[in-house]
This record gives sequence, C-alpha cells and structure tokens, in this order.
Amino acid sequence: MAGVTLYRGQKVWDEAMDISAPTLRSAYMPDVVAYTDTLLLLVDGLMARADGGDAAARRDLENKLLGMQQLSYENPYVSCSRSTSTARSFATGGDTPGYLLQITGDDQAGLDYEAVRTRHGLTRDSVKYLDEVGIPRKVAAPFTVVAVWLVDPTPGVADIEVYPGG
Repeated sequence: MAGVTLYRGQKVWDEAMDISAPTLRSAYMPDVVAYTDTLLLLVDGLMARADGGDAAARRDLENKLLGMQQLSYENPYVSCSRSTSTARSFATGGDTPGYLLQITGDDQAGLDYEAVRTRHGLTRDSVKYLDEVGIPRKVAAPFTVVAVWLVDPTPGVADIEVYPGG
C-alpha cells in the first residue's frame, strides 16, 4: 500500500460528519446503497473489460467517467483532488467561506480518473484540471480526514485550522 494525500472542498463540515458519495445522498433512488453498489460494480466491470481489449467497454468507460464527474446522481465516489487549489475553489465557491479537508489513504483504494483515462487512451472529454481521485462510497478506512481548515476567499483573511486542533 502506497499512501496518497487528497484534498476536498466543501461548504459545511463537522467532526462527526459522514462524508459520502453523492449517490448515497440521492433522493432519486429508493435504495441508495444498492444503487451506489451497482454503479461501483459497473465501473469495475467496464475497467476489467476495457483492460481485456473490449472496445465497446472502453467507449462506455470513457462516457461513464465523464458522467460521474458531471452528474452527481451518477457518482458513487467522494470527489477529491490531488490539488489543494482545486479543492479550495470548491470550498470557496460563490465567494463564501468553506472547508478544505486533507485526507490520507491507500492510493490503490480510490479511482484516479486521469490514470484510468491514460491507461485506456481516453482523451476526449477529459476533466483533467480537476486532478480527481474518487473514494468509493464514503470517507472510511483506508481513508481518513487528517486536517481541516476553514478557508475564506476574502483577501488577507488567514485560513483557520479547525481539525485536529488549530
């Protein structure tokens, strides 16, 4: 297991918060857990078939990756970035304060969107600037939140570390 450090920007945070995939918070499905698990199986299956040379699976994988990045109800992953500036932009969206989370974990346990695209030569419709890594289902072992800052887009306002202890 190699370690990875990821960042996530969000508007609200508290230490007891369950940070879960958008599909687990969806109001569209009667069984959000089954829906999330089905989508994770679909992604795994598409990657396995594309790894085996299936051109149709490769095309569908490309569409699925983009769909997950653009449509929250199709995303069974907690969206994170390797980039602090990308995560900060989500935290401070709308020119209002938010939270920047630092998360560590196993680099093999998440979905590195660009690594998958590179492995399969998928360059059409890439959202590369996000430098996105998805954590399946929710932030839980082998991933953990190790630090959180309250960040404010106002010039001159310093970040405030709120976890583990600022």
